[in-house]
Amino acid sequence: TLSLHALFRSDFLTGKNAGDFGPFILQVSGEAGVDPLLTFAIVELEGKRTGVPKLAEDLEDLASRWFSANPSIGFGQMQFGTFWETAKNYPEVFGDVSDEDVARRLWLQTQTNDELAITATAYHLADLQSVIAVNGNSTNLSIEQLAAIGYNGQSNLDAALDGDLRDPALDYVSNAGGQYANALDFYCGGNDAYRCEP
Repeated sequence: TLSLHALFRSDFLTGKNAGDFGPFILQVSGEAGVDPLLTFAIVELEGKRTGVPKLAEDLEDLASRWFSANPSIGFGQMQFGTFWETAKNYPEVFGDVSDEDVARRLWLQTQTNDELAITATAYHLADLQSVIAVNGNSTNLSIEQLAAIGYNGQSNLDAALDGDLRDPALDYVSNAGGQYANALDFYCGGNDAYRCEP
């Protein structure tokens, strides 16, 4: 386990990626009780979907997400139902969202409020880790890997906990693992903004 300390707010990066929010990710992950490297990895993986598609074939996926009845939005690419459930579990963080209209207005803010989107991501990961703790982990995956699978879809997590590791879930956890390594390098690979302790 790493103890990560933000020594100063980094503003030397350009572009919109998880690194731009390094200190905030440390803070909110600590408050939520999740590994900041996992939050960083998911934000980096999902956040890439908010930019301009680099390939023409991405346009179809972009259109399907924006014009679907249940779009995923914000830096964490979160659907409304997931956001609302997460926010209801943490009123001390998100306020009173018992009213659906209030919750939906807050969710819509994640399109432009990246810190709110990252906060929702961290607390949703906390909820997923709680589900895993209650159900037990009989797989050969870590709790962080299972949480990543769950972030990609509750049905994927349910299947994984039942021993059914589907290819899409394994692909997602592989991609998240790559971003986890990037997070480790960002925080502990010589970046003077942070100090890592074993």
